[in-house]
Amino acid sequence: MDLRGHGRSDKPEGPFDFRTLTGDLAQVCKEAGLHGVVAVGHSLGGCLAVRLAAFRPDLVAAVAALDSRLLPPADLDLWLPGLRDRLRAEASPLAARAFFETMFDPEDDPAIKAWVLDRVGSVPRDVLLSMVELYADPGYEQALRDLRCPLLAVSANRPRVEGRTLRRVVPGVVLAQVACSGHFVTLEVPEQVNAMLERFLRIKLRA
Repeated sequence: MDLRGHGRSDKPEGPFDFRTLTGDLAQVCKEAGLHGVVAVGHSLGGCLAVRLAAFRPDLVAAVAALDSRLLPPADLDLWLPGLRDRLRAEASPLAARAFFETMFDPEDDPAIKAWVLDRVGSVPRDVLLSMVELYADPGYEQALRDLRCPLLAVSANRPRVEGRTLRRVVPGVVLAQVACSGHFVTLEVPEQVNAMLERFLRIKLRA
């Protein structure tokens, strides 16, 4: 599904906080009559999958977070204010593009990179600013500690969260890493990601 403000979903003024976004996910599950879902999310989607499992454990049987920043970076205060200022400026589409460009590796497909960066330009500035503010949300660690279901954390070439730190918070987390891919692992190396998901579900849910 496209989150509110993204893709073909409506683009209201807000709010775009974690509680609202996970509420949207829960409502979709309710409308579709779903329960015991495997919540798979990439990047922000992985953080939302964790929140959904923490807030609504009755809905979620397992979580897979694909190159998601499940814990805030230690240097957040050093770069978040500058990113906010650049996105608020008149040249915010260029700032957003520059921010997302850093998520690619040299091995990544140039066509995929061009497609992603083109999509970034269509996201409204207020939505981008709201998404950036989610980095500063104080509830990341508590949501992980509240998990009562299996968690798979798949990293790209450059992990967005340190494995030993994550394991201290979620001792049973299953850690994995793809080869030769930047942040957009589902587009660059889907065969690797799918194999990891299948193995995770087979072992943890006997699916």
